[in-house]
Amino acid sequence: MNDVKIVFCGLSKNCGSTLVKNLEFIDKFIDSYKDIYIRSIVIESDSEDGSLEYLKKLEANSSIELFIENNLELTISSRIERIAICRNIGLEYIKKNFVSLDNLIYIPYDNDINLFQHTNEKKFMSLIEGLVNEKNVSGIFPISDPYYYDIFALRAKGWVNYNAQKIVGKLKRTIKFFSFIWNYIFIFRNQLPPNKIKILDVESAFGGIGIYNLKYLSLSDLQYVVSKNDKDFYSEHIEFNKKFVGLKINIDWIINAPYQHVEYKSQSISGKIKYIFKTIKYDFMNLNKS
Repeated sequence: MNDVKIVFCGLSKNCGSTLVKNLEFIDKFIDSYKDIYIRSIVIESDSEDGSLEYLKKLEANSSIELFIENNLELTISSRIERIAICRNIGLEYIKKNFVSLDNLIYIPYDNDINLFQHTNEKKFMSLIEGLVNEKNVSGIFPISDPYYYDIFALRAKGWVNYNAQKIVGKLKRTIKFFSFIWNYIFIFRNQLPPNKIKILDVESAFGGIGIYNLKYLSLSDLQYVVSKNDKDFYSEHIEFNKKFVGLKINIDWIINAPYQHVEYKSQSISGKIKYIFKTIKYDFMNLNKS
């Protein structure tokens, strides 16, 4: 593993305590493996919660390399496009600092989730080692508990092999009442608990973090792109993941699903009924506005 190089590329916007927890873990991870080349990159955009000030302190201590993209919201309306721009800054760092992608491990992650709550430095390194030693796998992603939440980035035959968000968005615009049905059919019912997930080979996934072995790519492959026609309904991970062969969800790598993404699934029966009535009320209000 001494010839392996690892680059963490995290995004930050108003991430508060989870940003601190993630970077504390990465700092400990780097300290635990001083004989391995590891870099921690953070791309910050438009935070208003003190995150930028915290990151600047870390940069001053040489704990991270910080890139700042201010005022993206003022110039780019699409959230997905803004995210892709920030992820590409991390990839540009790799292009400028590495002549070859052999033995280079790329770890993109989001700082709005506590990603390392169920792991430690040794276990995380074992995930990387497993990927490096596996000939037929080029990237791995975590499973989330209590339900797999990231349907947006997921493409897997027999599970989700379509653009759920785009379908739901179109149906909501066409049939403006009882939007819960569309969310349930195309999103909620596909948010499976870990013990129900049988399909581990994927064409695309994310779930807050991924580990990629870049040896299968060329430098020119390193770019996230967004759909020109579906900027807000097409995850930036979909096209990026098409560059890889052998992507898997690793059932031994667990993160907590963000509650806002699995709110309905996490409710009791009475809670689910209240949730449904809340969406009906919301639909009715929007119907009156139109």
